[in-house]
Amino acid sequence: MAGWNADTAAGPLGAGTITLVEGSSFCISLPNGDIQPELPHGVFFQDTRILSRWNLTVNGQLLEPLAAETKEPYRALFARPCCPF
Repeated sequence: MAGWNADTAAGPLGAGTITLVEGSSFCISLPNGDIQPELPHGVFFQDTRILSRWNLTVNGQLLEPLAAETKEPYRALFARPCCPF
């Protein structure tokens, strides 16, 4: 996989993408909080991606987001349907 630079720019992140920033660290995810390695998602520290996949499941099922709101540049609120256990 080629590194990201001016010639291999990531392009648009898509509607509803959540971006959090704190100092030289940032995280880009889907609205349900998942991070997909084939998309320009991940947890980055000083421009190095240190986490490329994060999927939260309940009983093997991906969660459907209800809403995601970025409260502050470094904090987001994810609302999901409640699941009976």
